[in-house]
Amino acid sequence: MFFRDEVLENTHVYKQTDSRRCFFLDRFDIMRDGGFYDQLKAGQPKELKFTITAADPGDRIAYFSRASNLKMGLAKLHQEAPPESRWLQRHSTHFIRVIVPRAADPDIFSLKRG
Repeated sequence: MFFRDEVLENTHVYKQTDSRRCFFLDRFDIMRDGGFYDQLKAGQPKELKFTITAADPGDRIAYFSRASNLKMGLAKLHQEAPPESRWLQRHSTHFIRVIVPRAADPDIFSLKRG
């Protein structure tokens, strides 16, 4: 897989808090002739997306949705666009904050009159 072998240079758990991840992407391998975008099928938009998944923390709490087919999020990281409208820039560090929504069973809490 080209992305994993060429574009994604390294990944690791952030040392100061293990809820964060650090990904090193080679932008040159995304944009260059013969790179990631050139390997997409004809007519497919030149964009880079990533999926986010998370293991459910319990039986009655889930991330994203309780439905098994909706257990991930999709985020657009980069798309081919004029330089002034790009937010992923050359030779720069980018911090992306992702908040994963939690979904609870409707009956997780119950209130009773005392």
